[in-house]
Amino acid sequence: MVTEPRPDARYVLGSSLTEHERLVRQAGLIAGSMRHILTEAGLGPGMSVLDVGCGMGDVSLVAGAFVGTDGHITACDTNPQVIAQARERFDAAGINNVDFVVADIRELQAQRFDAVIGRFVLLYTADPVVVLRRSRELLRPGGVIAFEELELDVLGSKTLGSYPCVPVYEKGKEWVLECFRRGGIEMRMGSKLHSVFRAAGLPDPHLNMEIGFRCANDRTVCDFPAGTVRSLLPRIEEYGIASAAEVDIDTLADRLHAEGSALDAVYGFAPRVTAWTRV
Repeated sequence: MVTEPRPDARYVLGSSLTEHERLVRQAGLIAGSMRHILTEAGLGPGMSVLDVGCGMGDVSLVAGAFVGTDGHITACDTNPQVIAQARERFDAAGINNVDFVVADIRELQAQRFDAVIGRFVLLYTADPVVVLRRSRELLRPGGVIAFEELELDVLGSKTLGSYPCVPVYEKGKEWVLECFRRGGIEMRMGSKLHSVFRAAGLPDPHLNMEIGFRCANDRTVCDFPAGTVRSLLPRIEEYGIASAAEVDIDTLADRLHAEGSALDAVYGFAPRVTAWTRV
């Protein structure tokens, strides 16, 4: 009996212009951890890099600062809409050492690279080991593999969220996490990075974990979770998690700001693990 391969997880956040803008805002909040991992991994001028699941190209932007104008980045994503948006964004900025391609790394036919990198990619794939093995095949000797992945089970714990407790933030966090679970996303991908690197035949990765904490009186911080819920709203309703009236999306950022500021609270977000190794 032949068993059908398990499908990749659903990208429950969708592919709207609003979602693409949210990805850029998210990248601004968490860019430091990618810079740190690429510094540790030794990315430098003139290198060629493959950015897997590139989205709007923010990881490529970070990598571009390391490889310089003599380096080159190939950025791939399976979503043609986000690739088109990313290409327009880079063209407008005059960045010409990044090629955007619609492709799945598991099927990509390409030259060898000095580094293969990605952020929030493996948690959506049915078999992350396959992606990492393919990453290794695309590397030159001595090349680097570096991925950053969410550890969503930590976000679901009572120790990470709002402090003091802000009910509207905690409710929003529940909606987000339940959407991800229903979509089939690996909720502990960060914790599993060591084992999947090893299963792919890679050397033990260097690991680090980072969690964001921001003050609720910073409006930018409130706009980010509200934007995530906005992108997820069609799935929140589809899955029966909450109604549009209950979410009240157009006032959510204001409520996060007002209720959090009144309590002088902080919001925790985006717990993530970085892993890199040299082959």
